[in-house]
Formats: sequence, structure tokens, C-alpha cells
Amino acid sequence: MISSNDLRHYVRLQKASDGRDGAGSVTKTWTDVATIHARIRTLQGKALHNARQIHTDISQEVTIRYDSALSDLCPEDYRFIFKAKYYDILYVINTDEMDVELVCMCKVTRNG
Repeated sequence: MISSNDLRHYVRLQKASDGRDGAGSVTKTWTDVATIHARIRTLQGKALHNARQIHTDISQEVTIRYDSALSDLCPEDYRFIFKAKYYDILYVINTDEMDVELVCMCKVTRNG
């Protein structure tokens, strides 16, 4: 179980939507959904190796308190922002199906 002391990062959660630019081309735009407390952990060693067995781009783990509105989110439509980094969500784990925390396995990009 995650304690409030672990949630020391204040991150923005964004949702993607398709829009059109001036030329009529489809573009992806991002809208803030919430600002929430999270724990951001850089995966290392065995944890990184195990995570990359599932998806080769995973480098970070972002843990947030469980929220039923977020439990069924489609990962490719959401991302976190913390400081100047964008954390693209690759998949989400509801730890032990206990509805206590959501662990989001992410890759980091520097820009949107």
C-alpha cells in the first residue's frame, strides 16, 4: 500500500483528443484532466529488465492513488507531465486488484 509520504510529486494528467489544424489535417491535442499527487520512480536493474520484457520503451513507474474514473483508461490517450518531462502511459496495473493504487508504466519524452 502506498503512503501519502510516497506521493511527493505533483503531476498533471492529460487526455488526448483529435482536432484539425488550419489545413484540415488531423492533429492530436492534449487537455489537462487533473493535477494529482504521484510517486515517480526510475526503474533500474531487475525491475527495469522485467518491465522491458513486456514493453521495450518502459523506463519509469508512476504510482497514483486508485480512482475508479482512471482505472479503465486507455493508456495511449493519457500522459503525465512533471517538470519538463512527458510520461507517456504504456499500461496500467491495479495492484493486486485491491483498488488502492494504480501503477502506470511509462516512457519519458522531453516534449509534447
